[in-house]
Amino acid sequence: MKPRKWKEVGFYLGANLVGSVLYGVGILCFTTPHHIAPGGAGGIAALVHYFTGFPIGLFLFLFTVPLLLIGGRYLGKSLVLKTLFSAVLLFVVMDYVVVWIPVYEGDPLLASMFGGALMGIGLAVMYAGGVSTGGMPLLGLILQKVFPNFQMGGLLTVLNIGVVITSAFGYRDINSLLYAVICVYISGIVMNNGIGGLGEKRLMIVISEYSRQIREILVSKRNGVTLLRGEGGYSKEARQVIMSAVFKKDCELLQEQIKEIDSNALVVVTQASKESGKGFRHVI
Repeated sequence: MKPRKWKEVGFYLGANLVGSVLYGVGILCFTTPHHIAPGGAGGIAALVHYFTGFPIGLFLFLFTVPLLLIGGRYLGKSLVLKTLFSAVLLFVVMDYVVVWIPVYEGDPLLASMFGGALMGIGLAVMYAGGVSTGGMPLLGLILQKVFPNFQMGGLLTVLNIGVVITSAFGYRDINSLLYAVICVYISGIVMNNGIGGLGEKRLMIVISEYSRQIREILVSKRNGVTLLRGEGGYSKEARQVIMSAVFKKDCELLQEQIKEIDSNALVVVTQASKESGKGFRHVI
């Protein structure tokens, strides 16, 4: 195996382990002791644990396995194996490692905030490492494969809301619902705007007379670059259009460097909602 491949595997395993620990601490040490169901499969697992004492890590594993069996034909062998490995690791970490960490018994509000933050960071680390987390996103992905017109985001939102509302009835405490809302909100903010940006991509399009120099800057950051042939709509002059998928964290610096080369360069940066192919990691 090439050194670069070993590095990618090491990063994947490290992100999987660190993310699983942080996510597990968030649920087992902060939210669950205070009867807070943080939405998704984790929230369902917390409710089941409350009523039956069933281990949360094992529940998450058993929740994911049937989905892999049902959706294996749509997901592909590689993604199924990666998701299964992640599910096993999360189960072991939560039920055999994190359970030995003392739980936080203080203010429920702080528990919801820090629990949500830890869960968000944990998921962000896993996403940045290309880890397949299973759970609700896996369910949504399978439904999207079966029904191409299906809006995954809409269903996942409804399911998460359903879990949070159910927690109020399950715990028989309206405060549980309110704390769960805070937890889910903070988790989402941290995951989307925090460390998750390490693996998040942006599509950068640049139109400039200095395309060669700008291309060299992008390539130096190990970004893939494509040169397109364009034509000015008004001037009808031939132009080179540079297109590159870059890391979100590099966008500001790259734009500054481009402006130093050509202050008149047109730079468009937009969100890349999905990337696939050589050089990209598939995440769910």
